[in-house]
Amino acid sequence: KNSAMEDARRRAERLEALLRFARPIASGLVKEFFTDGLWEAVPASWREPLEALPLRSLAELLSGRGSVDVPPGSPAWPLSLLAFVAACHAERLPGQLETATPASAVANGRCAEEALLDKQLRRAVNPKKMHEIVRLGALADRLGRAAGCDEMVDVGSGQGYLSRALAFEHSWTTVGVEAVSSNVVAARKIDDAVRPKLRSQLEARQPLAPLRHVAAWIPPGMSPSELRAIIAPGEQCVLCDEAEGEEAATPPSSPPPPPPPQPPQRSALLGLHTCGDLAPTLLRLYDRAGPTLGCIINVGCCYMFLSEEGSDAPPAGPRQLAAGEWKVFEGRRTPLVRAPCAPPSRTRP
Repeated sequence: KNSAMEDARRRAERLEALLRFARPIASGLVKEFFTDGLWEAVPASWREPLEALPLRSLAELLSGRGSVDVPPGSPAWPLSLLAFVAACHAERLPGQLETATPASAVANGRCAEEALLDKQLRRAVNPKKMHEIVRLGALADRLGRAAGCDEMVDVGSGQGYLSRALAFEHSWTTVGVEAVSSNVVAARKIDDAVRPKLRSQLEARQPLAPLRHVAAWIPPGMSPSELRAIIAPGEQCVLCDEAEGEEAATPPSSPPPPPPPQPPQRSALLGLHTCGDLAPTLLRLYDRAGPTLGCIINVGCCYMFLSEEGSDAPPAGPRQLAAGEWKVFEGRRTPLVRAPCAPPSRTRP
């Protein structure tokens, strides 16, 4: 065990050194090569050899198998570039470029996960998102049950696609916490549209669990008790038999309605694409919460938006800020109103 921990520590140190060296390139966006002159951050001795590569070879330089199709007569590669490419391949995760399961063809040719997710739960979902919902939903289901949890808390839930799969496919009482209120409104509308169809299709297999969507931002200093107050059942609850803003009618012959659900005793904390400061915030919440949070699954992203020690900039993340708020990163002023994980068409300039 100690040997494995030491190996992991040394690997982390090598990765940190590699990322520190390549940080201007790794942290930049593709468009910044054109808008911010990011190409100038590439070492001068690398530029001519890289410019001589065919576009396909350039695109596969770090994702391929280590061999590069260099055209005859191309400039010689400096040792630093050869070492950088070799280091990237040496330090990648085992099996990172392997396909875990062969992708089988489906009727419309999109992706294999379509067979694992009800069509009502994949409406307007692209193949990448569908893969994430299926794989992460199954993992959260297994881990939550093993940890003795009775509720899923999906932080940064967006329009509720993962939350919906957890509640309706895996029968988990689920709370989606989303900073953008328009996403919460959209999530509830989708719930209302798919719930009647899912009830007839899925309830023979398992019941549809309660699902709520809450509009709230998780600040870096949030305490576990404040999180519990946000996700506690209340007026924002959208239960399976209720439409937003309406009470479900009870036929005279029906039995009395069940009592209100009791607050869960142990929650699973889940974050898919926890941008910027949200990833460490969730880890701190889990560390401080004790037995009320039974497990955590935290898939971080957009690490370039993490607040840096000594910076007086406000915390970064996919939230709406007042116009004119900026963060200084690598000497560049970066607008914080960007939602880094959103598709370009939905990202504010």
